[in-house]
Amino acid sequence: MENPASPGMDKPVTAPSQSAPRLGVIVAIVAVILSTILLFLLLKRRVRQTAILFIGLCDSGKTLLLSHIGQNMYKGTHTSIEPNEASYSPDGKRRLELVDVPGHERLRQTALDRYKGAARGLLFVVDSTTVQKQLKDVAEYLYTVLTDPVIAALQPPLLVLCNKQDQAMAKGAGLIRTQLEREINTLRWTKASSLQGTDEGTASTAALGRDGQEFEFGHLRQPVEFVEGSCGASEDDEPSLEPVRAWLNMLA
Repeated sequence: MENPASPGMDKPVTAPSQSAPRLGVIVAIVAVILSTILLFLLLKRRVRQTAILFIGLCDSGKTLLLSHIGQNMYKGTHTSIEPNEASYSPDGKRRLELVDVPGHERLRQTALDRYKGAARGLLFVVDSTTVQKQLKDVAEYLYTVLTDPVIAALQPPLLVLCNKQDQAMAKGAGLIRTQLEREINTLRWTKASSLQGTDEGTASTAALGRDGQEFEFGHLRQPVEFVEGSCGASEDDEPSLEPVRAWLNMLA
């Protein structure tokens, strides 16, 4: 028969487990490594997204705008068949790459596909003197850009420049915004109805606006701003582009 242990007898001492501290160290190291990788990817993505895409229909003034902003000069222009590029730096340190995307219907999608992955911002140029005649084309192009899956994922800020405000027939930014919202709303419902019951387009376009509500630019996830300006009709005209420069400075 075993004798019970006496009260004064010492119990055997168990060595402390070394696994718990080691596990904590391993977890901490893994967390640091993952954080470093994530930070690297975010910084890499930000560096790559340095392009400001000048988009809009032909004759809206994109190329002349690029000359003023990127080269500080007036330059006679013609319809572009290739993208034009220039650099912009507000302080000599920060730098943006400006890309004038051709406005011709047969060329613009190819150029957009080439640069959209690097888009830091979208500068959509509208001819304020002809926008009412070209409203459907302007709205459809803007709709196509905003529903592009890459653009929708990056959500670059959008600036709509209502250009040629120095001309008598120019419409104001408020009116142009309202008209584009109405036209894009019509486009949205028309395209949704045509795709109803099919899978076509679901992978090639992104949803725009809020379900069940009339479209407004304020419903978009990226910042949207409408401004008025002018590049001037001749070399003697003083351009009015302060809102554009202020927007670029903010993004640089």
